[in-house]
Amino acid sequence: MSAADRQHREIMDRIEQSVRLPAGAAPLQKYARYYAWDKHGDVSADFFMHDDDEMPRAKAVCTREYVNAFPCGETRGSLRMIRNGQRTWLNEEPFPLMDGGGCSEVSVHYSVRTGRVDFVECNGPR
Repeated sequence: MSAADRQHREIMDRIEQSVRLPAGAAPLQKYARYYAWDKHGDVSADFFMHDDDEMPRAKAVCTREYVNAFPCGETRGSLRMIRNGQRTWLNEEPFPLMDGGGCSEVSVHYSVRTGRVDFVECNGPR
């Protein structure tokens, strides 16, 4: 494991140990958790509860129409999307976007300077 991978794992662990999800959110382990550095050197995270059919649909799109953007990976048919209950560090934002969805999507911001989660919010009404 590289030094960067170790750093990412440590930050994800810190965030997951300290974050308090909003009322109406599911338990943390139910979410697919995506992390990345933001443009200020802090960490942005989005926690998603993907529908059961999202991954097969995304895989089909990424195989049929190669797009090097989320949810597709760097090669045709590969995915950056992960299953609920998993976590990953992405090399860049933006994260997958959802319109509405309530607490099916939770946005989190972690300040590296303070070592604290300073923003947690559900995406909006379902």
